[in-house]
Amino acid sequence: MEDLRFYDFEFNLLCIVPDVYDVCWELKFNGIGTFEAGIIPDEEITNTIMNNEHIIVVQGNKQAIITEKFAENNKITIYGRTVNFMLSKRIVLPFDINKTYSETKGLKLIEKLVEQYFPEIEVEYDCEDEEMEFYRLVMYELSEVICDILDRMNGGHKLVYDI
Repeated sequence: MEDLRFYDFEFNLLCIVPDVYDVCWELKFNGIGTFEAGIIPDEEITNTIMNNEHIIVVQGNKQAIITEKFAENNKITIYGRTVNFMLSKRIVLPFDINKTYSETKGLKLIEKLVEQYFPEIEVEYDCEDEEMEFYRLVMYELSEVICDILDRMNGGHKLVYDI
């Protein structure tokens, strides 16, 4: 099993955990996945994980943001969500597009929304043009809008930290 590597939000390596008690990833093609792990801690690992509020965990090509952590009985249990979770932290204001848009224009809309709410995120995509219609008349989480657009194109997304 691959090591767990823990980073802060500035991409500084906090610690490496080679002995993972138990790990479970639920990855989603077009949504927010989950992460859970049990770690046998030492003093450094316990201090690092329990005393840092914002932590990213990386195992191979999988990444998650730690959302909860518990220390008990010589075991640390941590829970998280895949990095796509960050997109649920912004709300998209209502907008209305009555015209038919191509797939490329749908992806351009996603790119524009992400740039507006997360200017530090770079959007990359490949696509073939297909027609689609899209509108929103109420506020939604940015992640819901992105998933809805990509569902219409049978597409998915994966947000990753470029460590």
